[in-house]
Amino acid sequence: MSLADFVEQKVQVITNDGRVVLGLLRGFDHTTNLILSDSVERIISLDQDTETIPLGVYLLRGENVAIVGLVNESLDADIDWEKIRGESIPDILH
Repeated sequence: MSLADFVEQKVQVITNDGRVVLGLLRGFDHTTNLILSDSVERIISLDQDTETIPLGVYLLRGENVAIVGLVNESLDADIDWEKIRGESIPDILH
């Protein structure tokens, strides 16, 4: 499966600095720059409710993208994200 198969679908992106961004993948280029629409950032921590910050149309530079995956929207909708707790994802070292 290639990134082209994810276009017009909801994806979750984990960045090299541990951010989690979800949105509809509208396009990408050969350096993995991503264009997302209807995007949000989820901030999960151990001591606070999960924050969901609306970002709208969002461009992620390819050099900052660590992982891109499809979101199972029905499973995602069933999760009470405000109650989820967890440690932050550490920075990725190359």
